[in-house]
Amino acid sequence: MSIWHYATAEGQQFGPLSTEELTDLFHAGRIGLRTRVWRQGDPEWRLLVDFLDELGLRSGVPADSPVPPALPPTPQQTQASKASASATGVFTPPPASAPAPAGSPKKGLSGWAIFGIVAAIVGVFIVLPVAAIVAAIAIPAYQDSTTQAKISEIMIEAQKAKVMVAEFVAGSGRCPTEGDDVYRVMDQELRLSGRISSLELDSPDDYRCRLDMTIDMPGQRDLHGHKIWFEFDSDTYSWICGSDIPSKHMPAACRE
Repeated sequence: MSIWHYATAEGQQFGPLSTEELTDLFHAGRIGLRTRVWRQGDPEWRLLVDFLDELGLRSGVPADSPVPPALPPTPQQTQASKASASATGVFTPPPASAPAPAGSPKKGLSGWAIFGIVAAIVGVFIVLPVAAIVAAIAIPAYQDSTTQAKISEIMIEAQKAKVMVAEFVAGSGRCPTEGDDVYRVMDQELRLSGRISSLELDSPDDYRCRLDMTIDMPGQRDLHGHKIWFEFDSDTYSWICGSDIPSKHMPAACRE
């Protein structure tokens, strides 16, 4: 099974994703044909349109919609993809340095050697505070990126439940309740995903259906136990969403 990553227009990267999760994002309108994607093992990033037939996405593109041509990757993107490939073990690391020959006679330190040692010690006292500052900036940024990636996974799972609600409304003319079979199917699939601990259904009025999902991610303190909700307007067949998670982590459409 292929493992995928994708990058936003701002350069933010998300993944790893399965092929099904990637196609779900496309059908949900969260990524497009010009979104750059990278498949583990490939030498470089490419546009999603390059995989249109391979992923079976052509049926989701209107017949009169022009398919954009593939663009060559920039040198920076090629360099980044090589670094990613190296991290996954595609490229062989350079050999270790050869050990120094045994039996070499010991020599006293020259003046330049002593100067180098003193300079190195002074450099440590300069570099350590700088490294601490860099870590104080980089670690929170990495944590934010990880949190946003986990939320993207939850949004993919939620998309399946949203489709079931819309289909139920179209067929029955009302919002589903926790007594309907569709609720049991949604609840089971969300729990099996390992990301949602409970699903609640509500209907504020005759034309709005609401899904409340409680996140189950014990290793993510910014997410575990928090809620994400989705509200369907049956008059306009549109969704809005919100959460008690800090808005900086949420997609723009879900920020209150």
